[in-house]
Amino acid sequence: MQYILIAGSMVIAFTDVKWHWIPDVLLLPMFFIVLAEKFITGGDPLLIESLVAAFIVFMLAFTLYSLGGMGGGDVKLIPVIGAWYGLQETYLIMLIACLIAVPWGAVKIYKNKESVKERFTGLFRGLYLYACGNRTELPWEKLPEDINAPLPATAIPFGTCLIAGIFIRELIKYYA
Repeated sequence: MQYILIAGSMVIAFTDVKWHWIPDVLLLPMFFIVLAEKFITGGDPLLIESLVAAFIVFMLAFTLYSLGGMGGGDVKLIPVIGAWYGLQETYLIMLIACLIAVPWGAVKIYKNKESVKERFTGLFRGLYLYACGNRTELPWEKLPEDINAPLPATAIPFGTCLIAGIFIRELIKYYA
């Protein structure tokens, strides 16, 4: 079953880089394959732990989605990863994905002739104000609701970063 999940992950990484789109037709079967594997084998993490992890990381991802900083495919991919790896490993994978996405985004900002320093300063200032209760608009371009609408020039295919995070985590596990 792992090979099916790996093959699906590779397709997801490709489609996200190429079209900024993660096909739902892959995500739902992958989620149920993970749950079936946990049910049949009693693997680590256990089925109930997988469901709890999937729910927790879904809520985190949905929060980011509602702020406009993440696409819907990423929101649906993260619970699959949560069910597959459990909560702690998913947080590690998300951290690795962020460590990949931040430099990638900085390069895209720089290529778009924007000031990286101003962009990140505005981001942190906006997040600080938002956390303090000032519910003004956050300082980034929201992803469009319409799938056919053009994306911001600095949009990052975060699903690809998540898949890269999975493979880096597997390499760390293999060589550790």
